[in-house]
Amino acid sequence: MRSGMIIAIGLLATGCVTVESTFQDSVSSEGVFFFEGTTDRGLIVYDGSAIDESFDIRGRSWATGGGRSRAQRRADNNDFVVSVEGEALIASAVSRDSRAGVDFDVLGPGFMNVDILSDRGTAELYDVEGTHVVTANRVFGRNIVGDVDFFADSSGIDVEVLPYENGLVIVESRSGDVDLYLPWGLDYDINIIADPDYEIIIEDLGFDTLVLEPGLAIAWRGFRTIRVDVFVRGGDVRLYSAF
Repeated sequence: MRSGMIIAIGLLATGCVTVESTFQDSVSSEGVFFFEGTTDRGLIVYDGSAIDESFDIRGRSWATGGGRSRAQRRADNNDFVVSVEGEALIASAVSRDSRAGVDFDVLGPGFMNVDILSDRGTAELYDVEGTHVVTANRVFGRNIVGDVDFFADSSGIDVEVLPYENGLVIVESRSGDVDLYLPWGLDYDINIIADPDYEIIIEDLGFDTLVLEPGLAIAWRGFRTIRVDVFVRGGDVRLYSAF
């Protein structure tokens, strides 16, 4: 993965230097049903719009410092690996300095179970169906199908989810707004526990019952077969129709 890397050096307005190296790879997706992405600091993207039966992986290893040599030393301490292990594509990175990180951008099949951990970064999901568990500073996604469990540590969540029948949607933000888009008219059992100092805004999704109070919202429809739990501190909650 490290061969053929392109190094780009840039001066920031503050006088710091940024060192970047890019890498890419392509591997078969046959027999692979899980994507597991981990990085200390960085962006992890999974895009399920691939046409071919393969993964196209692109990445960026970066670091900043008060000079080129210092930034390069930090970048040299970034360790990353991309490999297929059994039924899983693994993209994993460790950065030993707080001013360094590794990003992964993966284009793959639309049916994929996604598990992402980006301790101090962002996770993004697009056009993917399966069971998805994500922990990051910020979580963003569109056209996510299936069961989800999303946690954002400090910068909120903005996702569109199309849940399974009898599905489960868990969304939690420790600090930051939550924007959740759900299809209209499904059999929901929605429970929102939020910060009473912030707003809860709910668009009617065809609910039979809606109870809205400071820091709390309960709504349901039909057979209540789709459980949606939202927990938020330090931010607003906005629930919108996806269609």
